[in-house]
Amino acid sequence: MTSSGKGFWPRPTKKTDGATGLFETSGWATTSRPSGCGATTPAATRTSSRAASDSASDRACARSRPRLRRLRRTRLGARRLDPIQILNLLSDLRSEFNLTYLFIAHNLSVVQYFCERIAVMYLGKIVEVASTDVLYAHPRHPYAVALLSAVPVPDPRIRKKRLVLKGDVPSPANPPSGCRFHTRCWLREKLGNPEDCSTIGPVLRDMGGGQMAACHFAEQVTAQAAQEVAATQSVIETATALPD
Repeated sequence: MTSSGKGFWPRPTKKTDGATGLFETSGWATTSRPSGCGATTPAATRTSSRAASDSASDRACARSRPRLRRLRRTRLGARRLDPIQILNLLSDLRSEFNLTYLFIAHNLSVVQYFCERIAVMYLGKIVEVASTDVLYAHPRHPYAVALLSAVPVPDPRIRKKRLVLKGDVPSPANPPSGCRFHTRCWLREKLGNPEDCSTIGPVLRDMGGGQMAACHFAEQVTAQAAQEVAATQSVIETATALPD
């Protein structure tokens, strides 16, 4: 997880219980509080002579809080912290302080649980953007469909077959021409390998409802089409496929 913004405010100075201790022991990046920002004593114990200065300090502090937070990878193994506990804490802080997180992850279940809006990337290029509910219900890019097909369903009564991507991942330093995903795209193969996929780079197009996809044939990306392709793949292919 990372972001271009500053870290958490305020900086913990010692190990304590609650949010401060959790951030310190889990290795979250923090920044020191702005100069003159808030007193450390409870508001009820402040004297009337300091009320005006404390109020001004609090207003200055609120103006100094960055809205985009940078999250650094945690050291969960050392302290045996529950990742869900950390995610829940981050959600509470987001609501309380109106924060924005740039959350980069490969665990799609965690992304679905924690994020409100998602951008899917392939070889350094954004190929789809949508709200979490829309993306997980109706993905419109072939790569997003393949990713979501690999998410396990926590129900033994539901049998799900993964949509396997063929071939190797190209080098990001020398990406394929046209659509970067065309060398492994199951939809392109199903459509008879149209030339546009290999010669014209697709741009993000508005698909409605705040969803955007960079695919020449996004309108033909359906659950039925993906299921038809997955049904033609052998059991060996499905069993030996490695995650991207």
